[in-house]
Formats: sequence, structure tokens, C-alpha cells
Amino acid sequence: MESSVLNLSKTIANFLADGGLVLSALFMPEPISLSLNWGLGISIAGVALLVWEHGYSEKPPLIVGPYRFVRNPHSLALWLLSFAMAIAARSFPAVILILVLLPWLFYLEHEELGKRPDARLLRYRFHVPALIPTLMPFDESPNAGFSWRRAVRINKWPSLARLLSVAIVWVYLLVTYSLKLPWWAGLITAGAYIAIKLFLSQRNLRQISFRKKDLISSNLS
Repeated sequence: MESSVLNLSKTIANFLADGGLVLSALFMPEPISLSLNWGLGISIAGVALLVWEHGYSEKPPLIVGPYRFVRNPHSLALWLLSFAMAIAARSFPAVILILVLLPWLFYLEHEELGKRPDARLLRYRFHVPALIPTLMPFDESPNAGFSWRRAVRINKWPSLARLLSVAIVWVYLLVTYSLKLPWWAGLITAGAYIAIKLFLSQRNLRQISFRKKDLISSNLS
């Protein structure tokens, strides 16, 4: 029962972090130069955290790089990018979703780490916050090397589809600010985004069904 509730919570949190935030930012955005500048600064911080996190091949139980300051730097970076998008769009619904998403991600990450019986990880969980960085870093694991070559391989980054969605919204916000698009343009763009997502999801489902049929036919033969 608990695992099913946790899986449902993960599904809803993933939707809020991806589709929900994108749609709320597209809903009647009113970007101005100040909001765009603040959003750009926060986005740079989020991307820098992603580069720093991805530059290490080893993850917990080895405590390296940003993991010494925060237990889930990837979720923190995505939260920063989403918050920057909401600030740039001056979207009240997007900001509300961000405030809801932060404790939700904390809950999910806390549940996952809580099931690991390792004594050092338990001490690590006690000293290092889940999403709010600490000023007192945890002891670094030995043989932890940072690689710029690994860090800049964007095609290897996780959550690449979510980052692409954020980039698309940023392009739309800049176009809206430059051309002074009306409020209903955001609704049209949101509808197009939903249509594309549905088309891609249906295509993925068809590919999975075809693979299953091919696998069954090959086993029968």
C-alpha cells in the first residue's frame, strides 16, 4: 500500500515538475525586463549546479561534489530552473506549483534515503539537508574526481526532456516580451504543447506495443 502511494506521489510530482509548470508558465505570462533578468540569473545557477553534479561519475554512497552540501542536487537544480521560469513569466500559478513541488520532492527523496540501512548514509542524511544546501559540507569520499569532459556532455544528462521544455518556454517568453504578444497567444501555445505531448506519448505506447508483439511472435516461432 505504501509503495503504491509513493509511486502515485512520484507520478504526480513528475507531472507538476514537467507539464504542470510549463503549462502554468504559458498561462497568460506577463514578462518584463526585471523578471527576465532575475529568471536568467537563477537559471544560470541551476545550470551550473547541473554541470557540477554531472561532472562526477560516482554518486552516493560516495559523497562528492555538490552532494556534500545537499542530498539531491539534481532535484534542486531542476527546482531552480522551474522557479526561474515562473519568475521570468510572472506567473502566479507557476510560483504556487513551485512552492507545492519543493516539499513534495523533499518527501519523496526522504522516503528513498530512509530505506537505505547504511550507517554512513544515515549520518549523511542527518547532517546534509535534502534540498536546501548547508554551509558545512559533509566529509568527501576518497578518489572523487571531477571531469569537465563528462560534465559538458549534455546529451548524457538525465531529465533532458524536462530541460528542453524549460528552454522552449524561455524562447516563448523572450518572443512574448519582444513582440508584446496578447494573452491568448499563451493559451494557443499551451494547447500546442499539450497536443505535442499527447502525440509523443501515443507514439511511445505504439512502439512499446509493437515491441511486445514482435517479442511474442519471436518466442512462438
